[in-house]
Amino acid sequence: MRNYKEVFEKIVEGVIKYVESNQIKTLVIGCSGGIDSTVDSAICKEVFNRCGVPLIGVSLPCLSNKDGERSAAKLCGEEFCNEFYEIPMQKTFVEVKNFTYDASGERMSSVISQGNIKARLRMIALYDIASKTNGIVVGNGNLTEFLLGFFTKNGDVGDISPIGNLWKHEVYGLAHWLKENVYKQSIALEQSIALEPTDGNGVSNSDLDQIMPNHTYDDVDKVLMAWVSGRKEGKTLADELSNGCLKEMCELYGEDNVEKVILRNIRTEYKRNSVPTISID
Repeated sequence: MRNYKEVFEKIVEGVIKYVESNQIKTLVIGCSGGIDSTVDSAICKEVFNRCGVPLIGVSLPCLSNKDGERSAAKLCGEEFCNEFYEIPMQKTFVEVKNFTYDASGERMSSVISQGNIKARLRMIALYDIASKTNGIVVGNGNLTEFLLGFFTKNGDVGDISPIGNLWKHEVYGLAHWLKENVYKQSIALEQSIALEPTDGNGVSNSDLDQIMPNHTYDDVDKVLMAWVSGRKEGKTLADELSNGCLKEMCELYGEDNVEKVILRNIRTEYKRNSVPTISID
């Protein structure tokens, strides 16, 4: 089990070292109300307490965001941010969505492609604020979502990623530790822990429905850990499922569920790679 006090200290000190060495004047964060942005906001609150770099929080809801997400985002902003704004984005989203229809010859977009538009619009706002305040944008991604490609390329990836090396179940662990030891009166942490995680785009009722239905992030992370640490060079996925690093996971969670998680990792590899350049030598 993680020593979350040590994790918290290392992350806070790491962010402080980065902002001070780069003369960063503000941190700008998108507050969704979810566990990741709330934990990141709590971390950045402590950064402000120690070195005085303020946190600007912005909630940019659309109609696809549930009421509980909007209220949790507001709580997060009010508790942890030095400045907080809620700016409804639905009107702008519809205008840009219609523009993309025109640009693509009236091709209809999927819920996922519309979600990518929303992510990129949010980043336009956040990066504009950062540029005007000599700041940087805080990314809210975690290791689980990174390995699953659960992010928008050129969208919701910021300049610094405080929880980028934590598995999703560890983000929950850190949130519980923060609630018990640092921000004991925090309603924002309490609500974000209880809130069902979604992408805010209406793709499904919860993120887990897309990843590994009827299971937990502990389960998802165990599968990913087994895959990342145990796969053998030259072995096919079928080999790993039947008699390799994933065999035990298949026995625990069912082969279909395990395969679904791993295929998401494989199919989104391009997102984690640097932009390819073509050799002309």
